[in-house]
Amino acid sequence: MASNDYRASVKKGSRKFGSSASAKHAYHQREGGYASGLEGAREDLAAFGSGNLPDWTGGNPALFWDATDSYERANGTLFKDLQLNLPAELTLEQNKQIIEAYAHRMFSAERLPYSWAMHVETNATDLNHHAHLMVSERMTDDIQRTAATHFKRHDRAKPEAGGALKTSTLKPKSWLMEARGAWAEAVNTGLVAAGYAPRFDHRSKEDQREAAFLRGDLRRVAELSTLTQVHEGPRIAGMRRRVEAGERTLASLPDYAQEIIQGNDAIREQNAAFLSLLESLDDSQVAELLAEELIERLH
Repeated sequence: MASNDYRASVKKGSRKFGSSASAKHAYHQREGGYASGLEGAREDLAAFGSGNLPDWTGGNPALFWDATDSYERANGTLFKDLQLNLPAELTLEQNKQIIEAYAHRMFSAERLPYSWAMHVETNATDLNHHAHLMVSERMTDDIQRTAATHFKRHDRAKPEAGGALKTSTLKPKSWLMEARGAWAEAVNTGLVAAGYAPRFDHRSKEDQREAAFLRGDLRRVAELSTLTQVHEGPRIAGMRRRVEAGERTLASLPDYAQEIIQGNDAIREQNAAFLSLLESLDDSQVAELLAEELIERLH
């Protein structure tokens, strides 16, 4: 059973694209209509938390996201949603500490309201431990407001007369790279503290492979030559679990799901065979394996 790899993605929620902050939060928390899905009950919620909420919420993130839907201006961003893979070898408490340290690093300076949920999915072939982290652009300050006034346009001359100031730091593309890099650092810090080697890297496989070439680490170059699987997502992952539990047959799944699952299974088998071969080779044999590419680089 393999532990999961690095993944960190960010999506923006806005009314323009039909998003709802309260629905997204309920989905993360597996509440209401999101307690079950097409594949049955969702039982993967392992932990949750929040921070930097304004006083009028009473510490309840659901109230904050409900108010976001009700009062945020029509063309405003409702939230940013980060999906962050967690190292499956760590305990629940260790992973909670990683999430909380990351949220503090990213959002404490501007006191941006956030909430998170950890989902732990386990099946016969993979582990999918990940967190969802929602964050608002509205900075919490010490001015007492109601839910309605919190989302009004900010008044720089009289801050108490307007809504909470919106940050601009989440908008640039550079913030996405910062968020991805900071997640890799947070996880690696947690892994090292627990006695494991750091293994999360926010760079693309191609960038990591090029860096390994430049430092002459041919074994790492070869390790990064494995095929990349298609991300299955929660729906197909749920179908996979049903098949592996004997509750459904692969043939009963939609054609697109069969194609992705079978394709990923074939890739896993090929990658496992290749990595097993690689372990049996000495350094000179690894160089022979990469000889053609090495020659191309010399020309």
